[in-house]
Formats: sequence, structure tokens, C-alpha cells
Amino acid sequence: MKRLLLLAALAVGSMFAQTSATQQKIGAFTYTNYNNGASATSQTIGQFTYTNFSNGASATTQAIGPFTYTNYSTGASSTTQTLAPFTYTNYSNGASSTSQTIGNQTYTNYSNGASGTRQTIGGFTYYNWR
Repeated sequence: MKRLLLLAALAVGSMFAQTSATQQKIGAFTYTNYNNGASATSQTIGQFTYTNFSNGASATTQAIGPFTYTNYSTGASSTTQTLAPFTYTNYSNGASSTSQTIGNQTYTNYSNGASGTRQTIGGFTYYNWR
């Protein structure tokens, strides 16, 4: 799910500008609010996670073995694989990212030079990208 939120940032905002988000899980739903005013709601049903974005886009995510596949209504897609301690993601636009979790912080570097952090405190997860 956390990987999906990272991908959600790609769907609702530019990774070139500083972006932040706050995420909270309530029952079967995960709510994400971005500092640019966009938002997303996700729900997992069986092996699929469905996400609807406030800009009208949507995404479906499915994990099969060591891979996680995400398809967006825009036609974009991504494939993620975790080989501890790193997580690698390849996007259909040619971009890629590498993440590593240390303690309660996850650090991500993108092939376009952007970077991001994720931290969970209590029931909230906070994201920051530069």
C-alpha cells in the first residue's frame, strides 16, 4: 500500500516540485491528502487495491509473487520488486526509483534526480518529495 501512495504522487502531482502528503487508514479505506490540494482514496479487495484520485484518475494494484504491478487509468504502469533491503520500481515512462527503509524512515531516490522520505508516526504516514 505504501508503494501505491508513492505511485499516487506520480499520478496527481509533479515529482519535480516539493510535494508532501499525509495518509490515514480508517477501516477498509486509506485516505491520502496532498499539499497541492489533491487527494486519493484506496481500498483493498482480495488481491487488488483500487485507488481513486480527486483528479478523476484511478489505479489498480496487484501483487504476484515478488512483483507488484500497478496500472493507471491514464495508461501508465509500474512494476515493483523488493530485494531486501532495497525496493526497485520501474515506470512505463522510463523512470525508475530505489527505496530503502531505515528505522521508521523510508528514503527514495528517483532517476530524474528527485528524492523523497516517508515516516509513520502513530496512525499517520507523512511523505515529502524534493
